[in-house]
Amino acid sequence: MVFPHIKNIEQFHGGITDIYYSDCGKDLDTVTLNRDIIRAEMDKLEIENFSFVLIDGDHNRKSFLSDIDITLPLMDKNGYILIDDVDDDNHELKNYFHTELKHKNDFYLFEDWNIPVGMALAPVRDFKI
Repeated sequence: MVFPHIKNIEQFHGGITDIYYSDCGKDLDTVTLNRDIIRAEMDKLEIENFSFVLIDGDHNRKSFLSDIDITLPLMDKNGYILIDDVDDDNHELKNYFHTELKHKNDFYLFEDWNIPVGMALAPVRDFKI
């Protein structure tokens, strides 16, 4: 259960809003709230850092950047981030990825996999927004 980063989450995720806290839509610091939830679970499981994270959020630019802000402090410096839907025409993330993010990082784009929505893998150690 997490706090969504945008107020109109139902528009993007239809009937699965029961995974979100009921006070979603309020002006909250969702980065800190979600990072604290994740860190608490990591501590229970005695996980110091993640070595791999998949980011597959609501595909909104603001939400993606918030997910990155949550993720990076929880990552091992030698870990990897996999980003979903970087070529999906239906998502705002595509434009941001190709115009601003792609050229700042060393991404593997899985072009030989023939994935129509696109995926991108990057090392954490030099990740730049």
